Amino acid sequence: MKLGGDGSKHGERTRKTIGGWRNTDVNGGALKINSLSTRLTKVAGYRRTICNVEAEEYLLRRINGTVEPLVEQGLAARQMLLKLTAAALRMLHQDDFETLVDIIFARSGWNRVSPLGGLQRLVDLELEQSVTGERAAVQVKSTASQAVLEQYIKLADEASQYDRVFFICHTPPPGLRAAKDRKDVHVWTDRELAEAALKAGLNDWIFEKIAQS
Repeated sequence: MKLGGDGSKHGERTRKTIGGWRNTDVNGGALKINSLSTRLTKVAGYRRTICNVEAEEYLLRRINGTVEPLVEQGLAARQMLLKLTAAALRMLHQDDFETLVDIIFARSGWNRVSPLGGLQRLVDLELEQSVTGERAAVQVKSTASQAVLEQYIKLADEASQYDRVFFICHTPPPGLRAAKDRKDVHVWTDRELAEAALKAGLNDWIFEKIAQS
């Protein structure tokens, strides 16, 4: 619609919109500039009112809340890698498995303050967080029952020196878990371990170890 005028008080033209202006996609997700590709945001440098958008397909996908094809492929590939990593964990020798857990924690900012493995009664790893000063007990098992987990938690509680307790098991029985009210107890099974290994960049290390066995 042409409004006329010289543009000093209002625009010379208007366009009707469906539903008014908004900064979200059709699902209500926020469309923030720092989350959009520069293929789209570069049009902000256009000094006039209306311009063509070269990244039209990308823009329509973002408005419609559709996952980018490349992102979708990447997520599928990541899920497959996690599945393979979880399977590979079960093939590690126990010594290599304990070493892997030690490296994961080291790369996450935890420092080991005890010997690794051996015949320690309670823990396989005793850790300290250099920033927060928290202390943690870590038990590493290839497989373990719910009773073993509960006995470990009981012993850790009795020790009264740990802020967090980790129980690591790559081949758990169904339903292995700590009580819901124990936010200080972390049970990592194959899925959580695979995630931690991926974030720590240890997938190559794991596959090299099983290739040597």
